[in-house]
Amino acid sequence: MRKSEAGFTLVETLVALALVATVSLLLFEGMRFTNAAWRTRDKQSDALTAAISAGDTLREIAERAIDPALQQNFVGSESSLQLITVIPTTDEATRRAQLVVISREGDQLIAAGQDIGADSASEQHVLVTGVERVRFRYLNRAGTWEQTWDIPNQLPLLIEIRMEFSGLRHWPAIVVAPGPNPVPD
Repeated sequence: MRKSEAGFTLVETLVALALVATVSLLLFEGMRFTNAAWRTRDKQSDALTAAISAGDTLREIAERAIDPALQQNFVGSESSLQLITVIPTTDEATRRAQLVVISREGDQLIAAGQDIGADSASEQHVLVTGVERVRFRYLNRAGTWEQTWDIPNQLPLLIEIRMEFSGLRHWPAIVVAPGPNPVPD
């Protein structure tokens, strides 16, 4: 009888290769799943950041509303808001009044602004994309919420802004007390 030689048989080698291939396949699938989950989380994070930024911008625009007794342009509907607001400039001493209309076009929330007292064209800015619905409500002096606001010479006590986004399950309402601010010089 021959002494066994050192080394692996063909069957042992094939079994080892099959095990290595199976482990490699499992690792590859795990990495692919992890990568897909990471990309999804990145998209959700980007959407969340954009929604927070849009909410902050909307709050700032409403808080800087000019007293409608001075400029009678505050008009609100359930789907849009028009007001004159104070826009800061790079020079902190200078401010300008701008008529701003906030509305939804397609899946975008748009703020269109035009300087008051100047022959300038209206500028549109996309505040956020992925908006399925935006809804405004206005709190009157009696303490009830209205779907529209067209009371002359008066701002609502509060403005509620609700945005619904694709990809975000729930987004809290933004409630802001508008102006009144004086008209800048």
